[in-house]
Amino acid sequence: MATSVEIHIPASPNQRFANMLFFLVHSIADRSGLRGDWRVVVTQGRDGIWTGDHPRLAWARDFPVEFRQADATLLAEFEAQAKQRAVPGYIYNAPIFDQLTMKYSADAVVFIDADTVVTRGIDQLIDQVVAENCLAAKPAWQPPPLDMDAIIADNGLRYSGPPVEYSGYGWAFAEPRFGPPYLNAGFMVASREMANRLQADLRNDFLIVAKKYPGHYVWQVAQCLTMIRQSIPLKPLDERFNFGIGPDAPPFVGGDEGARLERAIQDQAADIRVLHYCTPTPNFRRDRVMASDEELAQFLATDTLDIGAAMLRQAFLPYRRHWEQSLTAGR
Repeated sequence: MATSVEIHIPASPNQRFANMLFFLVHSIADRSGLRGDWRVVVTQGRDGIWTGDHPRLAWARDFPVEFRQADATLLAEFEAQAKQRAVPGYIYNAPIFDQLTMKYSADAVVFIDADTVVTRGIDQLIDQVVAENCLAAKPAWQPPPLDMDAIIADNGLRYSGPPVEYSGYGWAFAEPRFGPPYLNAGFMVASREMANRLQADLRNDFLIVAKKYPGHYVWQVAQCLTMIRQSIPLKPLDERFNFGIGPDAPPFVGGDEGARLERAIQDQAADIRVLHYCTPTPNFRRDRVMASDEELAQFLATDTLDIGAAMLRQAFLPYRRHWEQSLTAGR
C-alpha cells in the first residue's frame, strides 16, 4: 500500500504567503512523486486565517489543502511572551509549535517552510523514513547561540547517537564540526510514530529552553532536547533536500577537505529535491518579491539573473501561467 503523507506548513494570512503557498503546493502536486493519499495542512498565526474561500487562495480548492489557525490560548501565550521579551518575532514560534504538537494520522509527516519549492521526487526518501521509523532533516548550519552541551547535561541527558555534522562546517567555519541533533527545520520528514513521539516532551523542553534563550527559534533547540530524551533516531539529509539559493562562496577550509566539499556540493546541486529561498541573492529578495504581484511577475519575466535566483525562477516557471490566471480568477 502506498505511503500516506501529511505535509505541515506554517504561514500567515497575507499576500507574501499566498504566493509562496501557490508555488509550493503546485510543486508538491506536480513533482513530489507521492503515490498515496496526501494532504497539506497550513497552520496560521495570530493575524487571522485565510482559507480557500479567500480570493488569493481560490486555487487551493483544486488540491487537498486544509487551512487552520493555531490554538487561540497558545497564540495569546506566545504574544505575551513576545512583548515581555521585546522580541516581536517570538510570536512566530506559535504556529510552528502548534503544528509540532498535534496528533498525526498519516504514515509519514513532512514539516516544510512556505519559502520552499519541490523540484524533484521526495517519495523515495519518505518511504525510507517510514521503513526506518526515524526523523530525517538537514543538520543546522551552525550551533545556536547558547551552550548546547551544558543545556543537555543540565537536564540529565547525554547524546549517545552518531555525531551530526553542521551544514556550515568547512564553508563558514572549521570548528565545531559536530554536535547533537540540532536541525534545520526548513524540511523535515518523520514517521508517524516519531512525529507523535516528539510531542511527549516538546512542550516542557520548550519552556526549559525559553528561560535561557531569547531568540526566535526556541523550538528548534527544544526539539533537539526532545529527540535526545525520546531517543528519536535521526537520518541526516544533505543539501539536496534543503538547498539554499544564496550566493556561491568558496569553502572556508582548503586542501583535500575543501576539494571534497566542493565535489559534494556540485553533486548535490545536480540533484536538488527541495529548493529553499529564505536567503537573499543579488537579484532576489523573498520578502520584497513574494509580497508583490508586480515584483513577482517581473522576476518571472527576467532571464538575466544570478545563479541562485535563476534556479528559483526555473522552478517557478511551469506554474507561471496558472499563477497569472489565479490572480484574475480570484477577483
